[in-house]
Amino acid sequence: MTAEYTVYYFISPSGDNPVNQFLDSLSELQQSKVLRLLQYIRTYGLSAILPHTKKLTGTPLKEIHVALTRYEQWKNYKALVDK
Repeated sequence: MTAEYTVYYFISPSGDNPVNQFLDSLSELQQSKVLRLLQYIRTYGLSAILPHTKKLTGTPLKEIHVALTRYEQWKNYKALVDK
């Protein structure tokens, strides 16, 4: 049986939760991709998603990269152009 890991979301000293704010700003498809990666981390640890992570220089933190599909890229571009 695999040990379960804990995923902590950053909360600023003022109580803001930028991770939740970011997740709320995403489309349903994008949210599902990010939440799936977070579930993999919780179940298997960071090693399960190594291709999607990058260590932030000078910190013990890692950032997670989630790729958009071509359709999502087009939709985001179209929304910017149509403004």
